[in-house]
Amino acid sequence: MDQIKKIIDNFKQTISSVDNQKELIVTKNIFVKKHVTPLFQQLRELEELAVKKAFGKELNFLQEAIQELFEEKNQQLVINLDQNQKPAYDLMIPALDLVDGSIHPLNLVVNQIVDFFKKFNFTIVNYPELVTTKHCFDDLNIPLDHPGRSKTDTFYVSDKQLLRTHCTAGTIEAIAAMNKHKDIRVISFGNVYRNDTDDATHSHQFMQMDFMWVNKDLSLANLKWFVTKFIEHMFGNDLKTRFRLSHFPFTEPSFEVDVECWNCQSGCFLCKKTRWIEIMGSGILHPKVLEAAHIDPEKMVGIAAGIGIERIAMLKNNITDIRDFYLNDFRFIKQFYE
Repeated sequence: MDQIKKIIDNFKQTISSVDNQKELIVTKNIFVKKHVTPLFQQLRELEELAVKKAFGKELNFLQEAIQELFEEKNQQLVINLDQNQKPAYDLMIPALDLVDGSIHPLNLVVNQIVDFFKKFNFTIVNYPELVTTKHCFDDLNIPLDHPGRSKTDTFYVSDKQLLRTHCTAGTIEAIAAMNKHKDIRVISFGNVYRNDTDDATHSHQFMQMDFMWVNKDLSLANLKWFVTKFIEHMFGNDLKTRFRLSHFPFTEPSFEVDVECWNCQSGCFLCKKTRWIEIMGSGILHPKVLEAAHIDPEKMVGIAAGIGIERIAMLKNNITDIRDFYLNDFRFIKQFYE
């Protein structure tokens, strides 16, 4: 707490000499980036829950104190400005030309995905990003010793609650709510969180889409046909696809789905010299997952698949750094005018 008080005193002294609102905003932003943001990075790296919770409270206190000092100083500047009868802005200066905006590339991908699933009468669900371990892990047949459940891989807020690591946490909840239906079709997408270090291909926050389709007449052939149609919708009809056996706790059998690299014939940076690009994971829902949703696996079959939204956008547009999506750089976003 001594460190927090020193930072607060430092901020108070820093803004004491500021004499206009614009400079106050800039000063605050620079100060927060230099002195506060690194503390949140430290918070992410803490593993012991009690220590993390206590430090989090201190950081909340710090943010509130800085905001209070900022508002007090801003109010003082407003009063001084009124007293001096000096306008904050020169209304006679010609306005800048407005620039047309653009739909974000990730939203373009989401819209394209929704267009596909609407044709097959899927229900789009949106569940909270804060979920329980029951929905995120237990109901999906993910064992207690699975590395994805560890505190070094996820963001826990308590022993039983965490920021979701996949959208399937909401999809399985929707399936359970519809378990009396004879045909259940659900798609879910949104932000998910992993305790990863941000780099060109990893982000602590990213977007994901997954679907589940439950019906008594579904089979592996339906899964392959449906996933192939989805890939054709997203990437075109001329790509070859292949299904590789894999392992996911919530599907059995499980498959990684690859498409033939559209950038080369013999291997390149995009396919990592393999001539194939990994696109998504898929499979037949594990009987235990259906049972968790109170669906009889002897009578019903489920097919499912999931994919990262950023991954699709990066592949479709030859983007090499996932961080570009979150920099709010208009020079980057304006490339994607429709």
